[in-house]
Amino acid sequence: WQGVQVAVVTGFSFTGLVNVDTEQGKNGPLVSMYNLALIFSICAGLYSILHTLYVTKFAPSLALRGETPEAVTRAILALREERKVIYNASVTSIVSFAVGASLGAFILFNVYAAAVASLMVVTTMYLVLMARNRVLSYRDVDVGKLQLVKT
Repeated sequence: WQGVQVAVVTGFSFTGLVNVDTEQGKNGPLVSMYNLALIFSICAGLYSILHTLYVTKFAPSLALRGETPEAVTRAILALREERKVIYNASVTSIVSFAVGASLGAFILFNVYAAAVASLMVVTTMYLVLMARNRVLSYRDVDVGKLQLVKT
């Protein structure tokens, strides 16, 4: 699922790179940072997509190739590490896209509209980070101690 989501973001980044009229903004360094942010998003997204492809293609047979009973455990631990790498590349792609969106706003809009758009992007990224932290906090819940609360 993660590869598909990152593929969508990568497509958005590519569209922003080729379809946005950066000549409208006369600020050369700003245009360069915009282009670099989107190129970085594309590169991180492609890395994540291809890494996901390799893991899903070759991982199922990883445990079967082991000669010891610990082969399955080693395979699971290795795949967890690969999942972290894919996750980090995906997040990097999305954050780079958000940076590009903010920079693009300053290229295309007047400074006030661009500031509002950038504030919206920053707020969205903050809310996503809070949601991530909330979801990760569920890992530490002892399922045996959960109780149904009547409202």
